[in-house]
Amino acid sequence: MNNNRKIINYFFIALFLVVFYIFNYKQAISSDIENIFTIDKHSIINNEIDERKFYIAGFDDKSQKILAMAPISDINLKKQNKNYRLYFINISNNPNITTLDIPLFNIQQYLINNDKLYIIGNNLTTLALINLNNFNFNVLTQVEIGKPSFRYFGLIWLENNSIFAPGYEMDEKQFSKDTYIYKLNITENKVNFINTSFNITKIEKEQKPIELVILNSEKIAMLKQNMKNKKLELITIDKNYKTTKIEEGDTFGGLAFSYDYLLYSFKLNKNIYYSLYDFNKEKVFIKEKFDVPLMYPFISKNSNTIILTNYNPKLNKMDIYLGKKDENYKLNKVIEQTDSAYLKISKDGKYFLMFNIKGYLNLYKIN
Repeated sequence: MNNNRKIINYFFIALFLVVFYIFNYKQAISSDIENIFTIDKHSIINNEIDERKFYIAGFDDKSQKILAMAPISDINLKKQNKNYRLYFINISNNPNITTLDIPLFNIQQYLINNDKLYIIGNNLTTLALINLNNFNFNVLTQVEIGKPSFRYFGLIWLENNSIFAPGYEMDEKQFSKDTYIYKLNITENKVNFINTSFNITKIEKEQKPIELVILNSEKIAMLKQNMKNKKLELITIDKNYKTTKIEEGDTFGGLAFSYDYLLYSFKLNKNIYYSLYDFNKEKVFIKEKFDVPLMYPFISKNSNTIILTNYNPKLNKMDIYLGKKDENYKLNKVIEQTDSAYLKISKDGKYFLMFNIKGYLNLYKIN
């Protein structure tokens, strides 16, 4: 009889836990998103790499794969000039993973264009190209002592089917010029640097920005302090160094941008706002009050999806808010009280991922 009671008690406890989990799961995740998969990083990596530096870089340009990376720690592999491991994770309910070991010691930025992966690495000294069809690896440019060289600023992007990157030229004695935005003409694994005359060093010296983001080869956005009233100003500056003031606030929760819009959140006179600014038309077209502080904004490159977060430092938990272009970017809470994580959103706005402090990668489809 006692055993039967125990069995019945365990049954109801288990039933309660299942119902509790399902209820909270529905509370935590709205119908706007669907969990495609959850992967523990320890199921991906092994003892050949430094797991502390395992990093989810983001999506490819067609939303078919997720790129992750980590430095290799295995001595035998390093002797074979294999220093960094790339992971290509297929987007599916049962993802498979392809790996590639490359000779770069570290990676600062990447760009995937069709079947080509461009990587800036080795402390901004090297631009490498990987053919994703056959995984051939080639170094396109690298800093060489005693020769004129080019060092990268840490960004690379595609604009009107051309590749751009900021950086600075150095002579054979390693004396450097100012940092400019360059157009990179790449043919037969050779790079021709075309200076656009957009001087980043000049802007940094004159404007003294707190935060600076390069929107494209023609325009930059930045936060700077107004020394008279101590407010923060969000401005843009174009190639001709014309400045345009967008917003003023007590604090800002970060800047994110698409091909057309700048997304930001800010606090002004105890009110919280999030806004979208069309930097081509120079017009703020969304400015909404919100009831909680918003930070860490994300926007898909095609501007279809925006994501902002609310972070609770006491609990180390986050709420995730999502807005869609066809719903006039109204924010809806889609995930509640999740572990602290960093996010990435696909270019087409159809997916976003979260890689949390416990080492779990969660991929979501946006419905």
